[in-house]
Amino acid sequence: MLGALLLPLVLAPACFFDRSGLSASSGDAPPASDRGASDVGLWDRQGPRDTDVGTWDQPGLPDTTPWPDTTPWPDTTPWPPDGPTYYVLEEFASGTGAVQPKTGSWSVNAATQVLAQTSTAGNGYYAIAEVPAADYIAETRLAIHSIANLSGVVKSAALSVRVQTQSSTSNPPGQYGCRISPDAGSFGILECSGTQSYCSLHTQTSISFSYNTFYVVRAVVSGNTIICQLPAQNKQLTITDGSFPTGGVALSTFHASASFDYIKVWKP
Repeated sequence: MLGALLLPLVLAPACFFDRSGLSASSGDAPPASDRGASDVGLWDRQGPRDTDVGTWDQPGLPDTTPWPDTTPWPDTTPWPPDGPTYYVLEEFASGTGAVQPKTGSWSVNAATQVLAQTSTAGNGYYAIAEVPAADYIAETRLAIHSIANLSGVVKSAALSVRVQTQSSTSNPPGQYGCRISPDAGSFGILECSGTQSYCSLHTQTSISFSYNTFYVVRAVVSGNTIICQLPAQNKQLTITDGSFPTGGVALSTFHASASFDYIKVWKP
């Protein structure tokens, strides 16, 4: 009769697995060289060891990737994830959202998910969004469809920044506008005082323009510096003015009908 072969019971040390499926026996923590919260070589993104598959996952969230997974270590995905901090992010998927129409004839096309202002009668029709910061970057994509048959007035659509939300609605609110003017064929920066029915043009540059074509317009405000950009045509204009040190953003039209595809405002 063969004697039973007795093997000693050995308890494995506490360990976990990294994203490539390699084990580590250094306990319940990643290597010292790879523990930083902003480090990119994290063991399956920093956080408590996940008990279901033995990987380090986002804190408090179950790991949905079966072990072993095929992502090589070290992980090149930063954690926390990179990306801007948005103050406003509105794409008009379900109405005007964060944007509040104030004057003009505004509506959202549910099929195309764009916000349109359809009247050419008024000077300074606008839809506004509050921004909880003085300095920010704002962007929209706008298309102009028609303008009023008038002379001696501004006819344009604009992405407006540092908008004074408490201004009287009888005049365009105080603001700086990065505006496209179809009849002038120009891109420029205008300033509305909020106390007059007209706005003044600080500077402008010629552009190639077509009706019913969307253009990305971007504004950067920092201190007394206002920068307006038309990226597709490599246009950038800058002014220095301290009239409005703070304020929200607005989608604005001046004797023009226009559509706006989205409005994004983020931290620089």
